[in-house]
Amino acid sequence: MDKCLECATGGICAAIFSKRIPRQEHLVSISIHNDTSTITNPKFEEINQLSLLKLYPDTNYIPLISKGDSIVLNRISKNSVPLNEYIQSINQGDLNLTISSNQFSDKTTDIKLYRGRNIHKYKLLQGVEEYVNADFKNEKVRENQKHTFIVLQEVTGTTDKYRLHACLTDRSERFLFGHTANKILLKDESLNRSCMALLNSKLLDWFFRKTSTNNHVMGYEIKQLPFPIDLKNKQTQIEALVDEILKRKKSNQDTTDLEKEIDILVYKLYELTYDEVKIIDKDFGLNETEFIESL
Repeated sequence: MDKCLECATGGICAAIFSKRIPRQEHLVSISIHNDTSTITNPKFEEINQLSLLKLYPDTNYIPLISKGDSIVLNRISKNSVPLNEYIQSINQGDLNLTISSNQFSDKTTDIKLYRGRNIHKYKLLQGVEEYVNADFKNEKVRENQKHTFIVLQEVTGTTDKYRLHACLTDRSERFLFGHTANKILLKDESLNRSCMALLNSKLLDWFFRKTSTNNHVMGYEIKQLPFPIDLKNKQTQIEALVDEILKRKKSNQDTTDLEKEIDILVYKLYELTYDEVKIIDKDFGLNETEFIESL
């Protein structure tokens, strides 16, 4: 180690790890907003280690957080389970666009080729420029007509207004998705609209950004998104709002007001306090009394 340090031209970080189950109350200190100006007096945010392990069961991520975020993450951890518990299957589309490039073209067939760019929040843009050869993956085409899937863009910009874009497929169509989309089949398809709403919510977009460092939205990241333990608690209210959103989207009407109402319901599903909501959404439009009394 001494020789290594003597010849080093860059920074070195040495750490010793111990593999054991942490104590119930064990806290992890995460550096926040530190740079060369704070090197002598760095700032940290503490978060329960078991909460981190529950929030990121497959990846053991350490999130990039700001002041106050650990309180919200602890709250979300207590009131959630991984989305994977609701999922029957998740796939990166139906075909690889590079490997199977000879199986689609601009020649019209009755099988549409959808890409990630067709997926928007609550709306699948049904106009396509490419079609799949009629004899390719027929079994998958039939499966897509048998079930309704939740689909998400697999590539989104790290600085985009939203990282998560989810909508539902249409069973009346014959189609395949390219690998630039994530395709989810739930164990209980009656939860499709509620789950889509959660994936489009400000809360889960905020959560996803805490660990995403590139422009991909990977299946393993989606599977460990924290979903409410009691998802059916607000299901009727959420679905009524989703139905109105879908109706408006068909005529390209604005749905911002309805999406804000869903965000409020989502905050309540995770039992967030008003102050915790303000950490996620600094421009939240309700005061504390209005939030408590809402919906």
